[in-house]
Parts: sequence; C-alpha cells; structure tokens
Amino acid sequence: MTDFGRRHVEETKAGWTGEEDAIVKLCDLVRACKHDIKMYLNIRVDDLSNMQIVGELLQQVGVKLRCTKRRTSEGRQNVYTIDLEEYAKFMAILEQRSSAVSDSQELSKVVYPLV
Repeated sequence: MTDFGRRHVEETKAGWTGEEDAIVKLCDLVRACKHDIKMYLNIRVDDLSNMQIVGELLQQVGVKLRCTKRRTSEGRQNVYTIDLEEYAKFMAILEQRSSAVSDSQELSKVVYPLV
C-alpha cells in the first residue's frame, strides 16, 4: 500500500486509469491474498477490475473515488480521482491517531519502566 500512499495521491492529481504500475502491483497483491481480504475486509475480489479493488479498499477507510470519462484517441476512458480535501482530512485523522498512540506508548514507559 506504500506505493498508493500520500505521495502517490498528491503526485497524480490528474487521476488514474487502473493501468498504472503501482495500482497493478497493489491489485495483484490483493488478488494473491484474496482469502485474507475476504475474511478481514469482507471484499470478494475475484471478478473486480483494478479500480474496483482500489475503490473498495479506499471505501473501507472512508475515502471515495470519483470517476470521470475523458476522450482519448482510442475513445472514452474512465479516469479516477480522489477529492484531495477529503483525503487531507483523512490523513490528518490518521496522523492525530498515530501521535496519540506514540504518546501513550511513551507514557507507559514512564509509568511502567520495568515492564
């Protein structure tokens, strides 16, 4: 999921088609772990496209994809984007939670130094 992290989202403001290397690698990993994905996230990935898998994973954490159709020389193509304002709110929540966890771990070291 590292390749699909904050840097990747911010660098690809134009959107994704589902054929990008990072998305293909992520979806290949998800398909390889499909039994765990089904058990823990309740998502069946057998018949989903790459962007459907990405959409399902992002939906699990509250981030939605938007789909727009763009004309290309081959015809119409679906391009997917994330609302960067909503994504920024999501990342702020994650950073706040991460900070709270590290603070509580530091506090436990002080309170329980022998543990």
